[in-house]
Amino acid sequence: MSTARDIVTRSLRLIGVLGANEPGDSADLADSLSALNAYLEAWPLSALTILTGQTTVFPLGSEYAYEIGPGSTFDTPRIASIAEGSFIRFQGIDTPLVQLDAAEYAGITTKFVPGRPSYFYYEPSAAGGVLTFYPGPSTGMELHLSANLPFEQFADLDTDYALPPGYLRALQYNLAVEMAPEYGKEPSQVVLRNAMTSIRQIKKDNSRVPILGMPAGLPGVWGGRGAYGGVLGAADFVYDIADQDGGFIQDQNG
Repeated sequence: MSTARDIVTRSLRLIGVLGANEPGDSADLADSLSALNAYLEAWPLSALTILTGQTTVFPLGSEYAYEIGPGSTFDTPRIASIAEGSFIRFQGIDTPLVQLDAAEYAGITTKFVPGRPSYFYYEPSAAGGVLTFYPGPSTGMELHLSANLPFEQFADLDTDYALPPGYLRALQYNLAVEMAPEYGKEPSQVVLRNAMTSIRQIKKDNSRVPILGMPAGLPGVWGGRGAYGGVLGAADFVYDIADQDGGFIQDQNG
């Protein structure tokens, strides 16, 4: 478990604002908390959102597509992505769901086939998104949806949060670089390097090996040859890299 205090005090020590055992005064810590939340607010723009997992159960009808998001048919907070582990439950039997990408879903020539869903396509939008199932469901089925929700900000300095592996270090080092100009400090090369490599490690951890998206021989799919899924969660991460003058440039890798 980690607190915002753990992050901001380490960041201030990394740039020499605080000594090894100094706790920091209340004004500096309050300013640092604001800087931390402002920094977090920008992370979704660079695909580096901190995610929290949530599983929700929704009843299904005979429709093939369902809107999801605040105030939608599936009324949830805005989701960042669908996690692995979603499934359909019907008459006590669970059927795992495999996510298709846009190309795989477009390759299904006959999309409206009734049955027990085993695949879904998620098309996100600014407000939410649309979940489309293949085959189409029927009344009485339940969707057990595992989704990743964005973590938006730290409420205060001392509330405990369970951050995903690697995120604490990334926040500490990158916040240090972010705040350094406010204190007239120049981050060391070690701090700059660790800030950059910690973001790269998150990018690596958030990617996954391509999986078999649809089994060979499935009718109506690219002549029945099957299709392979793409890498999810590794799309065009943007991370800040300090230039030689201590400012920031953006290095975008896909």
